[in-house]
Amino acid sequence: MGGANKNAIACILGAVIMYGLSTVAEKKNIGWLREWSLTITILGAMVITALI
Repeated sequence: MGGANKNAIACILGAVIMYGLSTVAEKKNIGWLREWSLTITILGAMVITALI
């Protein structure tokens, strides 16, 4: 898979993961998740993209 495709997949995965974490953090009122959601999103997108 080309580099541009992996970048696009990482971007889309990051957006989906961030949306999911933000939604859960708001609904459940979880402060630490709101603070750590960006870190979790970046690591998750990198790992998933590396596995593809």
